[in-house]
Parts: sequence; C-alpha cells; structure tokens
Amino acid sequence: MSFLSDLANDVENLPDDAARMTGEGVGDVESIPQDAVRDVQDIPQDVDRSVDNAATDVGDTVGDVQRFDNGVDNSYRLTDMADTAARIAGQGVGDAERAPQDAERDVQNIPQDVDTGAQNAAQDVGDAVGDAQRFDNGVDNSYDQGRNQGQSGN
Repeated sequence: MSFLSDLANDVENLPDDAARMTGEGVGDVESIPQDAVRDVQDIPQDVDRSVDNAATDVGDTVGDVQRFDNGVDNSYRLTDMADTAARIAGQGVGDAERAPQDAERDVQNIPQDVDTGAQNAAQDVGDAVGDAQRFDNGVDNSYDQGRNQGQSGN
C-alpha cells in the first residue's frame, strides 16, 4: 500500500512540481539581462587586470633571464635566452594591446549571446514542461489501466 500512496502523492504533486520548475526556469531566463549588464560593467576591470597580468609576466620573464644570465658564462645561450625573453615580452605586450579589441568584440556579442541564452533557456523550460505533461499523461493512463484491470478482476 505504501508504494501506491507514494505514487498517488507523486502524481498529486506533479503539477506543483512542474509549475515550480517552470518558475525556476523563467527566473533563470529573467536574470540573464542583469547578469549581462554586470559582465559588461566588469570589462574595464578585466582589461586592466589582463594588462597588469601581462606586465607582471613580462617582468617575471625578464627577471628569469637576468638570473639565468648571472649564472651562465656561455654567451650563445645568453643571446638565445635574451631573444626568447624579448619574444615572450613582445607576445605579452601584444596580448595586452589586443585586450581592448577583444573586450569590445565580446561586448558587441552580448546582445546575441543573451538572445541565444534566452532562447536556449526557453527551449529547456518548454522541454521540461512537455516532459512533465507526458509523464502526467502516462501516469494517468497507467493508473486508469490498473484500475480497470482491478475492476475486471484481471
């Protein structure tokens, strides 16, 4: 009897559970614009941090080369290390210089990204509602079949 009462309780709670899940999905979709605004507002700090990190990396590389230079007498290796350090430093500067364009592109893509996210979330909510409805119909049909079999003595 416990299984049947649990099943009946689950079936009874299904519409409320589906409504709650739908509400959560809608809430998630509605928060996307605020999340996007916060992300856009964070871009200047993110760019500043990227430039700072690139400068730190360049400084670390130069320090590594200087420490290496102090311990090695082979001028060929020193020249090679200096070239490597210069290349790495140049890459770091290039990355830092490219950061504003990358950030601008990311900002320009936000409306499309938000729209895509909203469409995906809406699709997920619709799928969840459809799944809940199909489950509800299946449970109703199974319940009716079981009741009919019980009444007919099969």
